[in-house]
Amino acid sequence: MRNSLSRTCWSVLICLLLGCSRGGFDSGAALSTMKSVAEEDRELIVAAGRVGAHCYLHEPGGKKDLIDKSPAKDIATTVAEKAGYVTVVPNGKDSWQVTLTEKGKASLGRNPYYGHEVYEGCDFQNARFAVARNHIVDVTGVTPLANNGTTCEAEYSWLWIPTELGKALQVDGSVYKQLTQQQRDDLRAVLNLGAAGERLEVPVPDNKDLSRNKFTFRKVGDGWYML
Repeated sequence: MRNSLSRTCWSVLICLLLGCSRGGFDSGAALSTMKSVAEEDRELIVAAGRVGAHCYLHEPGGKKDLIDKSPAKDIATTVAEKAGYVTVVPNGKDSWQVTLTEKGKASLGRNPYYGHEVYEGCDFQNARFAVARNHIVDVTGVTPLANNGTTCEAEYSWLWIPTELGKALQVDGSVYKQLTQQQRDDLRAVLNLGAAGERLEVPVPDNKDLSRNKFTFRKVGDGWYML
């Protein structure tokens, strides 16, 4: 559901980006690589279109799988509606029409849609709304480890930069205050599902909350791989 890269993909990209760095692994190379590879948006994906409690996916052999796309059971739709990004209108028994508002259209992420899905009883696009981006501020040091200088540890500082939606999900935000504790817990789980990078908490932290972490890199041939 996310736009995130697995650690394997990160390693391949880091090798390509740093493959020409024969003179060693320094903080400048580490910073540019991490910013290119490790920064990512955390998003909410909302089914916009005709949705319902009885969406049937047809499979070979005549089997039908039931998929419940009731808006009230989907935390992403709940948040988007409270933020004024979508409207939810009944469209028959156990069926609803989810429509992007003008505010919602203006708030779509850089890659606005994630697939068009058509089931028996349902027809929708997955709209993507960014909540926050983990921004790598700087690399504070690179320390050679064991293995004759072929392994290095890069210490870096980073913070979350919230979008307008992310600010509405901060502790005093207009949307966060409308959510129950269970909805907040569900939202935290959805935002971090499948993510390979830093964990985004709910309420969304202020962008003044600087954190530190470390990545370990190993030199293989002419490139550096993240472990």
